[in-house]
Amino acid sequence: MTEQFPDIADAQPEVLARHWTEAGEVEPAIAAWRKSGDTAIERRAFKEAEQAYRRALDLLKSLPESPERDARELELFSPFVRVLQVTRGYGAPEAAEAASRTRVLAEKTHNLPEVVLHLFGTWAVVVTAGDLIAAGALADQLLDLAQREGSSPNIGVAHIAQVLARCWRADLNGAEEHFIRGAPFFESAWSRFPGVAALLFSNAALAAWMLGRADVARKRSSDAIAVAHRINSPFELATAQYLAAWLQIYLQTFAQAEKSAAQSLSLAEEYGFPQVAAFARIALGRAQASLGHPSEGIVQVGQGLRELAKTETRNTTTQLLSWLAEAQALNDATTEAIATIEEALQANPEELSWRPDAIRIRGELRLRLGQTETAEGDFRDAIKLAQKIGAKAWELRAAMSLARMLKKRSNLAEAREIVAPLYSSFTEGFDTPDLKDAKALLDELGR
Repeated sequence: MTEQFPDIADAQPEVLARHWTEAGEVEPAIAAWRKSGDTAIERRAFKEAEQAYRRALDLLKSLPESPERDARELELFSPFVRVLQVTRGYGAPEAAEAASRTRVLAEKTHNLPEVVLHLFGTWAVVVTAGDLIAAGALADQLLDLAQREGSSPNIGVAHIAQVLARCWRADLNGAEEHFIRGAPFFESAWSRFPGVAALLFSNAALAAWMLGRADVARKRSSDAIAVAHRINSPFELATAQYLAAWLQIYLQTFAQAEKSAAQSLSLAEEYGFPQVAAFARIALGRAQASLGHPSEGIVQVGQGLRELAKTETRNTTTQLLSWLAEAQALNDATTEAIATIEEALQANPEELSWRPDAIRIRGELRLRLGQTETAEGDFRDAIKLAQKIGAKAWELRAAMSLARMLKKRSNLAEAREIVAPLYSSFTEGFDTPDLKDAKALLDELGR
């Protein structure tokens, strides 16, 4: 085949790889399986790539142990880990095990650039598991090593880890700082790990929204989509789309959120991205619930949560369970919603970014049940926590809930005092439902 039909051998390396393997020719078989994996990635055939790299690694392990074998194994594990993160999810056991192995190999071969790269892989596993304190420590270690190593791609990857870890732990200003500091290096980092461009811009968008900068948030979300198209990666695009749906849910543009989530889910199912599909399905269900279909939404969110659990993904659980509680509330299932929001608040106390809104939602549910004192306590606690982390958007929602309660008691002065200064502190996003509602309430209180 290689001598008489070179075009076929070049176009179908997996056929050649099988022949070399069956003939017991280990070295050419390894090379052919590696080429098959690389070719499959170019075609976005990630499952095929996973199988090809796995065959190459199995054959490599049959060779005697040596420093040369370790170096070759590291070269193979690098793309293999990235493929597993797409086909299984960042936190899936096999992806985690492969990331750990690559880091060991990188340290064993004293390859500092690879140590940095694969420390990011370890960080991704830890943060996906929801251990945000450990993820923050690893992000700091990653940035220190990347700055010592000095290459732009690794510095970019390190700042991306900082942005994400800080965003999810509610160090919103810290996330902004690293988004700015890392900007010169991000472009070179896109090829390092799947989805990092979409995760960076989209989570920076969510952080900006929480800080009260809705216009900046929308721009960053659009940038995530644009970069995904430019990279021409379905995984990047599906990730950017489900996170765009998240922002659109925050902005209460539910029809847009439904469309973005559906597009993400379609891509994820077509190419086999289980983690992304689960996130997209949850966002789709939350949007459907607010569009008048709460029963269907609850089913979608529940299915998405079960699928997400299979990928060992536990980060952002506070937000996702809060959405389920809201969908249940829209379906008049208040008792179930109360149980769900309590589960959300207990799931991961380290996820402070979404905690203020979860507390507010509990307050609204308690108010439904006539528990006015505990509801008021929730609204005030949500305001305090939102102020502590600088999340003006969450603070406004909790302030509006409290102000409406006070208005019913005819305590108009206190209600206005709670909302007016906060509303005046916003400099953008006046076309969003939150700020429109706040202005309307202030007009009513003023009269």
